[in-house]
Amino acid sequence: MKIEPIFSENISGVFVTATLDTRKQNEVYPVAVRVIYSRKAWYYQTGTKLTYEDYLSVVRANKGKGQYSEIKRQIQPIHEKVSNTVRELMNSNRFSMEVLKNEIGKRGAVSKSTLLDHWNEIRDSKLKEKTREQYRGAAMSFYKFLGCKTERDKETRRLELTGSKLSILPRDVTAELIQDWEQSMQENGLSAASRSVYMRALRAVLKELEQKGIIRNTPKMTIKQGERRTDDFLMVEDIIKIRDYSGDWADWWIILYLCNGANLRDIAGLKWPRDTEVEFLFTRSKTASKKPVTVHIPIVPALQRLLDKHASKREFGQLVFPQILLGAETETAVTNRVHDFNAAIRKGMQTVCAELHIKPATASTARNSYITTLTWHGISDAFIDGMVGHSDSKNVLRGYQGKISPKRRARINGLLFVDPEADSNSDLLERLKELSAKELKLILAKI
Repeated sequence: MKIEPIFSENISGVFVTATLDTRKQNEVYPVAVRVIYSRKAWYYQTGTKLTYEDYLSVVRANKGKGQYSEIKRQIQPIHEKVSNTVRELMNSNRFSMEVLKNEIGKRGAVSKSTLLDHWNEIRDSKLKEKTREQYRGAAMSFYKFLGCKTERDKETRRLELTGSKLSILPRDVTAELIQDWEQSMQENGLSAASRSVYMRALRAVLKELEQKGIIRNTPKMTIKQGERRTDDFLMVEDIIKIRDYSGDWADWWIILYLCNGANLRDIAGLKWPRDTEVEFLFTRSKTASKKPVTVHIPIVPALQRLLDKHASKREFGQLVFPQILLGAETETAVTNRVHDFNAAIRKGMQTVCAELHIKPATASTARNSYITTLTWHGISDAFIDGMVGHSDSKNVLRGYQGKISPKRRARINGLLFVDPEADSNSDLLERLKELSAKELKLILAKI
């Protein structure tokens, strides 16, 4: 019987074809990549077996959604693997059937898994839930760009991808495709920071596949650095407006600001110190797996007033703000609760800022505002780094600097509502506003 090949290539007199292996008569035949050179033939099995009729359907299949098109897509990279190896050996004048067999054996089997299969496998291998979510978000963005849709899973309630493009293989990702994806993300308003996070996830996936020999090279991509958010802060005069605004979300934003601009994930895990202690202490979750950094939050009068309003009853070792996590224990549940609470603050602050006629403020704005305010007050970078939990492992000098006392930390955090651009009399009034009645009595007694 006449057998038309699925794929065929003549490489300088070496014929490489993906065809039906009919050396043994049977109802079902294996599909192999056959190499013919100097009247000698070698068959490299693909692992696929077909009837003659099904084989003819595969030969005729186009780039559609049917089962025969899918079989053809699975066979193509195996044929390309053998063809590319033959081409390399011919170019280096090392080709022979024995050398070809050895080279193919070294390179291992070609993966039939889709890019998404590998992407999900690598994502699930990551230890941190936040990292897994970044990989998931990157995949969602990439496949939606390709034309896939999303549907809500009835059991998990999570969005899942659907569409024919889910079947693309790792080798289908080219530098041009990545550039088009980045352009699409930019046109859809995704920030440079988010674009860089997503592209790094894809690059990490492709790099790992290259190391495993599933693809030959990772496509070149230029990942632009995200914006440094130098303008994402509020002036002290606007911060004071938020402090004096009557509303829970304004309170929460001020809590973040007074807590050294800490991330909500760390605030969610904040626990009460002993009654004799005047500071909160915590290890930044972002640095916990690298070089742990302990952060000290002075409980200044302004923060104490908000604690009286929103915190739990003071009890050593108990969560200060249990309403954030609502009893969540698993990493996934904690991440979801923090995400939802952050979203609520962001949404609430949209209303607050609109009514106050000030620029929009998010949780990250509180951190940047804390750093900016202290910087404008002339506080040293070393002190600010320690207060916000920046690692100082690369700064040798920091290793010899003495630690700041709790009294000094409280005094500096007492500047957070003092406008560095206001006149001295206004500064004094603002400082007096932050003093408790007890502190005022002590000052007046000394006058």
